[in-house]
Amino acid sequence: MINNNINTEQRILEAAKQVFMQKGMKVATTQEIADIAGVNKALLHYYFRNKEKLHLAVFQDIIKTYLPNLVGIMIARQPLEQRIRAFVSAYIDVLSANSYLAQFLVHEIQQNTERFMQQFMHLAPERLIRIVNHSLYKENIRHITAVDLMVNMLSLCVFPFIVKPMLNHIIFKDEELMSERFFLQRKQTVSDFIINSLYYENHKTIRHTC
Repeated sequence: MINNNINTEQRILEAAKQVFMQKGMKVATTQEIADIAGVNKALLHYYFRNKEKLHLAVFQDIIKTYLPNLVGIMIARQPLEQRIRAFVSAYIDVLSANSYLAQFLVHEIQQNTERFMQQFMHLAPERLIRIVNHSLYKENIRHITAVDLMVNMLSLCVFPFIVKPMLNHIIFKDEELMSERFFLQRKQTVSDFIINSLYYENHKTIRHTC
């Protein structure tokens, strides 16, 4: 059951987020969502009318909650290396805290591309690209573009979460502690890999953090 201290609409939204991320929209039922939220199905339909509108509300809530912070990290007035480490850490934290978020976003991008782009465009992605490209230029990093850099970071962060069930079963033998350690370690692994790839071309010292 979802915490009864939050308002009814938010309880329904949190329950829907949980069910949609676990099962996908097609398999999820409004009855199951209503049961988890602790409301009757009629009240769920009063707030969201149908499952499709509830699914859209969940998607919009995810975009509104997580994307502005991630974009904000990459356009901050900080050294590029610092921004990369902060972005990777924040993104992996988000994916760790929301175990089915990776699959949910991949599904949305593939199945509802236009809807995803409508939600994303208000964050001015062209400004993000321009700022990162300027940072690369200032540091004389010419062998990669901002688009390539962002794709590399996103893919290295998100892919292990997409295949997490396989990793847990085959590699970690369902030992949750080993799995948690692996995903925590990914913060440094991915950050070091990305940063080393940027500066190695310029014959700078390969960087590591403790």
